[in-house]
Amino acid sequence: MEPKLRDKGQNLSKIHSYLDRAVKEKVNLIAFPELALTGYMCRKDFFDLAEPIPGPATKEIVERATRENIYVVLGMPELGEGVIYNSAPLFGPKGLVGVYRKIYLPNHISARGVTYEEQMFFRPGNRLVAFETDFGKIGIEICYDIWFPEIARAYALLGAWFILNITAAPAGVPELFRLLSRARAMENVCYFGLVNQVGRQENILFGGGSCISNHLSEMKVEGSIGETGKEEVLECQINSEEARRHRFYLPVLKNARSDIAEEYLKILKERC
Repeated sequence: MEPKLRDKGQNLSKIHSYLDRAVKEKVNLIAFPELALTGYMCRKDFFDLAEPIPGPATKEIVERATRENIYVVLGMPELGEGVIYNSAPLFGPKGLVGVYRKIYLPNHISARGVTYEEQMFFRPGNRLVAFETDFGKIGIEICYDIWFPEIARAYALLGAWFILNITAAPAGVPELFRLLSRARAMENVCYFGLVNQVGRQENILFGGGSCISNHLSEMKVEGSIGETGKEEVLECQINSEEARRHRFYLPVLKNARSDIAEEYLKILKERC
């Protein structure tokens, strides 16, 4: 999706148009990128644009998800109790299923000269919950979270067979994210989806590259990427039973050792 910067009305209208198509084609779940409701480069305007979940902008999405029996993942700035989160609510046939709040907020200058300032505007989340759906458990993460494999592993151990990362990654980054998507899918014996923004916001060109990978690190579907990335719809049919079957043949989750996890935590605490 190519959001219009700071224009929730126009972005919401576009989201509804894609929901129309998804309902017509009997889609189970539709996902939109990180901060799709507002665009990414809003900076201090996030304080005015943020809303509670559900709130004014998402009320109609909740109603549609309930009425039309569809799950919707949407990136947006969430207004909490005096703070703002970079969030991804999951709406479904029974209303709001839950909200994932981005855990790792980038605040650095990349090798490509892109400045990330999220810690100036958002508070990090601190919870990992595998969301229950009619087709099994799924996990949600946001953009920079993909660099931290413990998130996907935690979701897999919680029973998630599909993990979705919604992102706003500039051109040049999605190539790396595709590699990470394939790795996360393979090491957790699951499907892993990536949904990215496209288009230019101020001096940043977002690079598309949306895709879904399977447990063999194979791309099931992939979109346009880089400077030629365009707004488009990707559809893919995946099967929870296939993921569960391959977890039987490749028991990496069963073989994971809690004592090694504790050793990792010990090292992490000492380093920090």
